[in-house]
Amino acid sequence: MENLRKNFLDRLYTILQEGYQPSVIAKYAYEFYLDYDIDDEKLAYVVDYVKGMDASPEFELSQSELISFIGDNLC
Repeated sequence: MENLRKNFLDRLYTILQEGYQPSVIAKYAYEFYLDYDIDDEKLAYVVDYVKGMDASPEFELSQSELISFIGDNLC
């Protein structure tokens, strides 16, 4: 379970280093969702929300909001 969180966060960190683009982050979260069977409820919640960020402007988080959201829900 911890390895799956680490995998998600490590790749997300790499994406954030390339510049904050909500659509790229949402696509990554969607691909992560498709690639893994996520048993960790907290990780599943975070991935589910993040993959929907590009659905509509009201779901989009700023970079600082995204980091806070992940910190609040995974740490």
